Amino acid sequence: MMAYNHENYISKAIEGVLMQKTNFGFEIVIGEDCSTDKTREIILSYKKTYPGKFKLILHEKNVGAMANQNAVFSACTGKYIAMCEGDDYWTDPYKLQKQVDFLEASTDYGMVCTDYNKLYMSNGLISKNSFKLQKYKDEVKFKDYIIDRSTIGTATVMFATHLYDSYLRDIPKEVLESFNVGDTPLWLYIMLNSRVGVLSDVTAMYLINLQSASKFVNPHDHYSFVTKGFKVPEYFLSIYNGHLKDELRTKLEKRKQLSTLHYAFKVKDKKLFLDSFRQIKKQDRTIKIMLWRVGLITNFAHNIVNFILKIYKSI
Repeated sequence: MMAYNHENYISKAIEGVLMQKTNFGFEIVIGEDCSTDKTREIILSYKKTYPGKFKLILHEKNVGAMANQNAVFSACTGKYIAMCEGDDYWTDPYKLQKQVDFLEASTDYGMVCTDYNKLYMSNGLISKNSFKLQKYKDEVKFKDYIIDRSTIGTATVMFATHLYDSYLRDIPKEVLESFNVGDTPLWLYIMLNSRVGVLSDVTAMYLINLQSASKFVNPHDHYSFVTKGFKVPEYFLSIYNGHLKDELRTKLEKRKQLSTLHYAFKVKDKKLFLDSFRQIKKQDRTIKIMLWRVGLITNFAHNIVNFILKIYKSI
């Protein structure tokens, strides 16, 4: 568990772990990244109440999300690691048991995730069954996730510790430090070296907070984050030797252009919009389907989409 300024959520996150019913022992490793609120105080009170159950990493200065996560992973000594950040929480008391049972019975799988619900903090609404079970019914495969990269709920994941150890050995340090996210590269690495199973059970609540690292109000900041995020799939595609490599590279390039199209529309950059649109037109004729897939129809008014389609026909 990684925690920073989570005083309003951390108790629920910890309670979700403490309620787990298992036939094996587990420890709770928390990296507290020098919060400015009462997060550390709350965590220390739990350690006092449950002696021997917690292993705390209390940073003396703020090290950032990536370094904090690495410190937590490195401190884990169990056969498996399950994640739950300090502003999410588990809802199923048998989550850990179900996932360990799966991994123990399926030795060709190195990771397992589950379905989950989303809680939108701005209005309190809950979106149920947020995992794309129709697409990833039993397994999440590299060829699909390298394009999607947003479906797996971090709070639902359990993976074999030895795969994380080999991840650190195999991926150059400078490459790891260039990534702006910490979980997706690990998932892609595991998919290249093992299999990722899916359980249909809802086991966690994922909190959507506009102040989180990947949620930006400013479109320029959001586009910068998204653009840097493409370094992750581009790197793993470069080390992928499957027969789908060229096809995946084309799909990835389409995603990049669609991200630029979305950004250009939001900031009203007509030249950038038309340039990216021309690139998309060269790559794929099914423009309406692509617009739907990236959510432009839901984010933009329908008349805007019709306008886009008219432009498409004219260039």
